[in-house]
Amino acid sequence: MRIRVDADAVTAQGWARRFAESCGFTTREQWEVAVAVSEAASNIVKFGAGGRVTLRFLAGERRLLEIEAVDWGPGIHDLAKAELDGVTEGRRREDGGDPRLFRGLGLGLGAIRRMTDELRIETSERGGTRLVARKRLKPSR
Repeated sequence: MRIRVDADAVTAQGWARRFAESCGFTTREQWEVAVAVSEAASNIVKFGAGGRVTLRFLAGERRLLEIEAVDWGPGIHDLAKAELDGVTEGRRREDGGDPRLFRGLGLGLGAIRRMTDELRIETSERGGTRLVARKRLKPSR
């Protein structure tokens, strides 16, 4: 799904929840996937100059739902810092400054990490970021 505007992120959230349901995830897990996709899509809109979100169900030995989010933005300059809660645009919100100047709360990447089982982020200062998150389907289903 192409992501360009806020409405795309909202649409992606519903699409992700329905996809997770069709894969056999519990209601709670469906919403975890939906929130992770919403956060990734929102980051694409705010920071990434457009991009796309792709969902895949991988039915191998380990059955996984994979979220891939790719953007064409400037890249993340300090990935380790960006993954900390409360950091947005390279700054900690608690360090002050006019809150209206921040485009995010700095919770997105942390939320994605908490709601999925695996998270990998590739970014380049030359531009572009690729996020891949995976959520395992428990064997009892």
